[in-house]
Amino acid sequence: MQRLSHLASALLMLARADTHDLPLLMNTVDLSLLLNAVADQFGALVDDKNITIERQICSDLVVQGDEDRLIQVVLNLMDNAVKYTPPDGKVRIIAERKQNWVELSIEDTGPGIPTVEQGHIFDRFYRVDQARIRVQGGFGLGLAIAKQIIELHHGTIRVKSDPGHGPSLL
Repeated sequence: MQRLSHLASALLMLARADTHDLPLLMNTVDLSLLLNAVADQFGALVDDKNITIERQICSDLVVQGDEDRLIQVVLNLMDNAVKYTPPDGKVRIIAERKQNWVELSIEDTGPGIPTVEQGHIFDRFYRVDQARIRVQGGFGLGLAIAKQIIELHHGTIRVKSDPGHGPSLL
């Protein structure tokens, strides 16, 4: 029942974003603190896989945004990175100021995303590896939600991945 509730909530959020009816509570957000807090949470969760969470987060990355929605984006990106990183792998969070914006990159040492699949990973319900759906869980909505939220914040998201090397979501 909880899984169905989560799916309904995700679909409702996407529908509201599609119709520009998703309210954003814009405030000043210290993205440096937010990213470090999420990294701390995931660090405690990945002990069983022995995944290292590395950080290269510049200090004082202050942005205007909806803090709860930005947390949702980072949680979705980190969840994907951890999910597809093999035991003894690494997830790296890189955040730095680039002129008038902040560039955030979440990289992992997973298997990578085939070039032909990269254009679809932000599509709703899309899964690169259909065989992993039952094992990994989820609905294929996390990256679609992240994309919607980032676009509502007037940002962009893209993937950079070479097969055999873990992807980078920017």
